[in-house]
Amino acid sequence: MNGVGTWYDNAPMESFFGTLKSERVHHCSYQTREEARTDLFFYIEVFYNRRRLHSALGYVSPEAFEKAHCQQSEYALTLCPQKQGKTNGCISGGALLALTRLCS
Repeated sequence: MNGVGTWYDNAPMESFFGTLKSERVHHCSYQTREEARTDLFFYIEVFYNRRRLHSALGYVSPEAFEKAHCQQSEYALTLCPQKQGKTNGCISGGALLALTRLCS
């Protein structure tokens, strides 16, 4: 099924580059490659990856999605009942602390 020339193998990147061109590149005029590189880095790292609304995430920004996911996971894990010193599928206190550090 996969192989050289299959169009759907590269579909996510084609979508990204289409979005990049339509939202940024076609609206700017760059004098040098360095200016273009700096502007595109700023667009991708500061706007696209953090604040832009993504349809795959339910039209929320990746930053908001990650924050909501961490809050939901942390809340679910703190409500986990402990029975007879066993976790019964629940996360341990140390792992909960690691998750809290990861999500903050």
